Amino acid sequence: MVEYCDGASRVGANGAAAKLKFAKSALKDGTTVIIANAKNSLKEIIEGKVRRTMLRVEG
Repeated sequence: MVEYCDGASRVGANGAAAKLKFAKSALKDGTTVIIANAKNSLKEIIEGKVRRTMLRVEG
């Protein structure tokens, strides 16, 4: 997926590619990764009340 990521919200951030690279090791360990805007409360993010991206490996 990383090869399809292009752009970032600020220069030098590497955007989605950086997030996926960071999430890779956690996903290998079976952890669910949630990516969301930090302006929202953790409770809202976990409960799915705001926009978020959830990554997990099932199987």
